[in-house]
Amino acid sequence: MALKPEVVSQALLLLEGILLFAGASPEQIQALLSGLDMMDVKKGKVIIMEQEISKMLYLLARGSVGIWRREQGEKKLVAALKAPDFFGETSMFTESAATALVKAEEDSRLFTLKRAAFDAVLAKYPDLGPLVQKQIDVIKAARPPLVKPAPEPTE
Repeated sequence: MALKPEVVSQALLLLEGILLFAGASPEQIQALLSGLDMMDVKKGKVIIMEQEISKMLYLLARGSVGIWRREQGEKKLVAALKAPDFFGETSMFTESAATALVKAEEDSRLFTLKRAAFDAVLAKYPDLGPLVQKQIDVIKAARPPLVKPAPEPTE
């Protein structure tokens, strides 16, 4: 579904500004833009369930989301993301289950990119794949881990 004309410039600025697509050509950004959908979510709405395989990237254009994990039977807020940011990259690019629940902490606007739309862009621009993977590696190294490391074994 194509974006409404009044939100295209907002989506374009977001794609151009987030680290995930840093280094992408204007043509690649335009191709990604054509694959985006938009969703407005109300405060409290769950966007991704823990263990869900969404195969979708979420670009946070407005508002904020909380990253929640269950620890010792209790839900805990482990991170908060504010626009402009993104989430869902692990499930999108590795097709593995989401490691946390993501919930809107305030009314928010998201642009979404489905894996199939991203794959269509990669078919036309195969060099975008390694570029995005490199950026994911940089981002993962900079973000605090959502999962606590296992304790060291004691002797």
